[in-house]
Amino acid sequence: MVATANILVMIVIGGLVTGYEAGLAVPDWPNSFGHNMLLYPVSEMKGGIFYEHAHRLFGMLVGATVLAYATTVWRSGASKFARTAVSILLTLVICQGILGGLRVTGTVTSSMNATDLSPSTTLAIVHGMLGQFVFALALVSAFAVSSAWDRVRVAVPGASTMRLLTSLAFMSVALQLFLGASMRHLQTPPTGDEGAQLPKWALHGHVTMAVIAFVLVLVAAIRCGRTVEAPPLRRVGKAAMHTVGLQVALGIAALVAVLMRRGEMVPVWEVAATTAHQALGAVLIAEVATMAVLARRTITAT
Repeated sequence: MVATANILVMIVIGGLVTGYEAGLAVPDWPNSFGHNMLLYPVSEMKGGIFYEHAHRLFGMLVGATVLAYATTVWRSGASKFARTAVSILLTLVICQGILGGLRVTGTVTSSMNATDLSPSTTLAIVHGMLGQFVFALALVSAFAVSSAWDRVRVAVPGASTMRLLTSLAFMSVALQLFLGASMRHLQTPPTGDEGAQLPKWALHGHVTMAVIAFVLVLVAAIRCGRTVEAPPLRRVGKAAMHTVGLQVALGIAALVAVLMRRGEMVPVWEVAATTAHQALGAVLIAEVATMAVLARRTITAT
């Protein structure tokens, strides 16, 4: 659970980096302004540099804890599913770190020369999305190594319907994540009296998909939350019911905050709203993914 919690904290820090538009505050990678990442002077960590460099350092901590977690699972008597899950998790964490660096440089180079660098917005979107899927897999793997995983399957009426609903719910939140990440990274910051310019296709798609995802997740969560025969599935379903409602409220707050902003200075409340929305979105995706897995693991049709 330590590794899972660290990944969530990492997502929050990443949200702060994006919120304060600090993703390119440190122009090189894997170095930081030519310094070894671990030896970068604390006195120079100011403004956006603080958030971006802290993001990198915490990423190393996440990598270390996930490696320790994976090693523990490999050496234990965990199920084949659990061992496979942590192997994929470790691989994705490594890929995520590399993606984060290439998002800044655009290519494998230690140069700080602008002519050698080509920051990638596309990789920024992929990096943002993958981080949330990594958290979802971490939560699923945590269940896979828990006692809940070894429970005997119970017969539940409508089990097939629950599996379908949880699958549709997961696909909807995954698409919603893509639209949200695209809207956030492709927006044009406000200038003067002009507010932020959001890509219309992403904005309209994100708002429309929010309604669809809300309905699908809520229906799936209610069904799972009523499954008294399978306590683990029931608990996750109930948690998802509350999360999806709060996520919609945070989404509205985040959108209002972005559209109300004027000038180059990023208000603290905008960063708070967008980061909270992003972090809770990761929690929701993880809950829905766990529901989908548990619906296949803990119950069977009558």
